[in-house]
Amino acid sequence: MTTLTAGADNAPSCERAKRGLTPIVSAALFLEAMTVSITAIAIPNMKADFDVSLAVLQWTHGAFIIGFAGLLLLGGRVADLYGRRRVFLISTALFGLASLIVALAPSLGLLFTARGIQGAAAAFMIPTSISILTGAFPEGPARNRALGTFNAAGAAGFSVGLVIGGLLIAELGWRWAFGLNFPASGLIVVAGISVIPVALGDRKPVKLDWFGSATVAAAIGTLTLALTLGAEHGFGVLELGLVAAAILLGCLFIWVEKIHAEPLMPLSMLRIPGLRRSSLASLTLLGAFFGFNLLVSVALQTGHGMAADMAGFALLPMGLLCVAVAQIATPRVMDRFDIDRVAASGLGLIALASVWLFSAGSLAPIWLVIAATTVAGGLGMGLAYAPLAVGAVRGVPRDRQGVAAGLQQTTLQVGGVIGIALAIAASTLANRPEAGLLAAALIALAGVAVLTRRTTFQPSAPKGAAQ
Repeated sequence: MTTLTAGADNAPSCERAKRGLTPIVSAALFLEAMTVSITAIAIPNMKADFDVSLAVLQWTHGAFIIGFAGLLLLGGRVADLYGRRRVFLISTALFGLASLIVALAPSLGLLFTARGIQGAAAAFMIPTSISILTGAFPEGPARNRALGTFNAAGAAGFSVGLVIGGLLIAELGWRWAFGLNFPASGLIVVAGISVIPVALGDRKPVKLDWFGSATVAAAIGTLTLALTLGAEHGFGVLELGLVAAAILLGCLFIWVEKIHAEPLMPLSMLRIPGLRRSSLASLTLLGAFFGFNLLVSVALQTGHGMAADMAGFALLPMGLLCVAVAQIATPRVMDRFDIDRVAASGLGLIALASVWLFSAGSLAPIWLVIAATTVAGGLGMGLAYAPLAVGAVRGVPRDRQGVAAGLQQTTLQVGGVIGIALAIAASTLANRPEAGLLAAALIALAGVAVLTRRTTFQPSAPKGAAQ
């Protein structure tokens, strides 16, 4: 079993241990991202199996998002307090077990419950993975390369899910597509036991802010529920009431964090420039891309009459380019330029692709749809995703990097739900499906504005702050 001790960063054995970390934690993100894309493809087959409407089955995704977005902040903090190694192994095992329950679920109630557990497990697994890498690699090129590989694994997982998932569902059924996550997660756990340093399993003698954790989880879960219902049915009394409840819970969380001796997220963390900018920009990244991607999927399957598996193949160039850009180009660009500017350029490309596709109208030829998607997802996401993850933990003390990663991932997920709701609302109000693309462009440009407000680079924290 690998042991990594503080102060041993330059030892050859320590360097060998670090090299093994990146593929293991990246495999966890690959598995989670692949599951997300498989779910989208599996819904029509689930509809035939359970004989219910598509509106009902949208909760296979909604249950996951509520569990995921609501617990990301808690997941990052638990990793900081109780050991990143321990939390990673347990949450990965739970993700695999929940996947098996999804595959075997005889009823919709058990299916939705298992999907919620999957989301909750991912909420602990993903920020813990990020904090494992940021704890092992110092700020600079080594961390940039590690996080570049990590985020490339996410893009690869999403792309593989679209293609391999479609083939598995067509040949073996949707249950097999989820069930194979169980042995895959088991392999990641076994490898993690051998590779992840024991030092990352040390427990900190600090009590967890349970009330603050419950409050923020309830606030984010309620907001996500309101936005999901609003995107599906429009904003009526119920949806607006849920939004109001989420705001009240958010205010309660802020009050609790002000008075608690050991808060879940000290409000002073929001004064760290990198964390603040990256979190706000993350809200716009998936907000823009998810809205864009939804409209593209509709255009391919409705406007061009493609089946789900063929639509997945059509989007494969986007996924492959995103992997190549995130793995090869983005780390090198981050080494040479201010990472906020790199992320802003990615968001700018998403805005450009959205306007390009909007200008072509609802009858855009298929080559243009695929080209615009490749620019937005391949270049835009490939350039923007990793810099925002790096920026979120830049200058953050080591014992708070998990919660910083959780905050950034939370804003990503909430932004995705907001983006879908705004894209649908814009398309409905204008009575033009492509009108949602303008909403996506405006959201992306808001992110560019957040990241380019300053003109010169300034360190996020004094020397030694991240030790």
